[in-house]
Amino acid sequence: MRIAYNAILLGNYFSGVEVTISSLAVMLARELGNDFHIFLNNHSRERYSFPNASCHYAGLPRNSRISRIAWEHFLLPGQVKKHGCDLLHCPGYIAPYKVNCPTVVTVHDAITLLRPELCKFSNRLYYRTLMGRSVRQAAQVIVPSGVVKDQLVKLFGISPEKINVIPFSPALVFKKIDDTDLLAQVRIKYGLPEKFVLSVCNHEPKKNIAGVIRAFAAFKDKVKDYKLVLAGRDAWGTGETVDIIRQLDLTGDIIRPGYIPLAVLPAVYSLSDMFLFPSLDEGFGIPVLEAMRCGTPVVCSDRGALPETTRGAAVCVPPTDIKGIAEALANFAGNSGMRRDFIEKGFKRTAELSWEKTTKATLEVYRKAVE
Repeated sequence: MRIAYNAILLGNYFSGVEVTISSLAVMLARELGNDFHIFLNNHSRERYSFPNASCHYAGLPRNSRISRIAWEHFLLPGQVKKHGCDLLHCPGYIAPYKVNCPTVVTVHDAITLLRPELCKFSNRLYYRTLMGRSVRQAAQVIVPSGVVKDQLVKLFGISPEKINVIPFSPALVFKKIDDTDLLAQVRIKYGLPEKFVLSVCNHEPKKNIAGVIRAFAAFKDKVKDYKLVLAGRDAWGTGETVDIIRQLDLTGDIIRPGYIPLAVLPAVYSLSDMFLFPSLDEGFGIPVLEAMRCGTPVVCSDRGALPETTRGAAVCVPPTDIKGIAEALANFAGNSGMRRDFIEKGFKRTAELSWEKTTKATLEVYRKAVE
């Protein structure tokens, strides 16, 4: 069975979607070898390596979404046919408008349809136009959580039997780092304080950056000797961040290192005292698992799939409950027994998940799709 895999979304920055697309591609390449045909853009050639697979590169302008969408819908189907592929897997929400083989589509969340105010207008327009068609025409659909499965059934009226819940796992690099020299180097490079609460995400409305800052301010009223490290790139819609920091007089208490490369993140997680992720909605929420695997206790939102993803291994609080979030952070800071308990729960939860399991389940979906 020859599988085509559309990885054209992979670019310069890793967010949760890019982590899952690349991590799964690595594992599928090991299993399928040259029968696994990965389609990427030219600028991904050096950044991503899939030595066992058949890699094909599109010469698209860097960061040109219009070019990428046009290529996916008008050129990718011809490439799939040219290489004799039996199935096309589209791991980024949308399948080509028309393709002459069965498709599998991975839908990470339905936030653009259910919470459009949290999303860019261009995303809302594109997904509203094509997501329904993509999942209806797909032979099989993959989602990371039961929450997203239920949402797709209600939104599009498709059979639940066609939707496969396959949880993701943190990227293979994530583990607790004990190398004191490496930790010291990372601390110096990013200006990390001795004690800090960590938040890692693309800075966009659904990540509730304002809530992170306000919750930290409330926490700081209770516990004085912590800083906030607000990591991640500025994506869109959070231009008020600097103003909020200034209004709350937190300029000296918040470190903003920007985007931190994936290879360095395990050390940053390992150095942190707590991880804060009060997202307004999530289809899965892979950063909470990254933190857990690095031995960092987690306070996160109770919205979307996060309670399902964490399964009791994190303290889940409504994202608008600033006082509740601050209290949860203070409990971790002041109660070593609770802290140890949740660290152990986090290790156990992440041990239940692996890319080996995800890959095996994905291959089974492929088999169902071509039957």
